[in-house]
Amino acid sequence: MVAAVVILNFQGKILIMKRSPKKKIHPNLWGLPAGGAGNSESLEKTAIREALEETGLAITNLKRGPTLTVKIPGGAHEINYFLAKSDSLEVNLNKEHSEYKWVLPAEALNYQFGIPRQHVRKVLEKFGLLQI
Repeated sequence: MVAAVVILNFQGKILIMKRSPKKKIHPNLWGLPAGGAGNSESLEKTAIREALEETGLAITNLKRGPTLTVKIPGGAHEINYFLAKSDSLEVNLNKEHSEYKWVLPAEALNYQFGIPRQHVRKVLEKFGLLQI
């Protein structure tokens, strides 16, 4: 199971990150902090851990959102989305990503993600970050 986090800052912007060109799946494409759940780890704990590992950000106000199935090379992943807040703008990327940006939610739709654009839109709409 995979958890992904939409991190919202105090300016109303969300964090997007560009995957490293060395990644096997979706290299050089944009995405959200995300990762697989460890043994007996809850999805909530996975979301918090992945956000910290991939961004260095401590997140708060974690809220569960939609679950969407995304096809990837060799199969499919069920991605469980969460919304969280961060008081910090200072991101410390790990080696999985090469770049990050804080963007308005509507601006995120202009970037090429590893998941279909309609999934990005659906997640942002479900969290009330886009006008439907």
